[in-house]
Amino acid sequence: MTNREHFEEIAEGFLNLLNMGIKIKRIISDGDKASVKAIKISSPSL
Repeated sequence: MTNREHFEEIAEGFLNLLNMGIKIKRIISDGDKASVKAIKISSPSL
């Protein structure tokens, strides 16, 4: 969980989910730059 939207924390959260075997099909975002960057780097196929 993040208390602010920092790219590193968001990317780490996505990578942790993927490492646990959770398959992410869709992500809904408000378009925050840090969130979009984290999604592109941690899950480029989405």
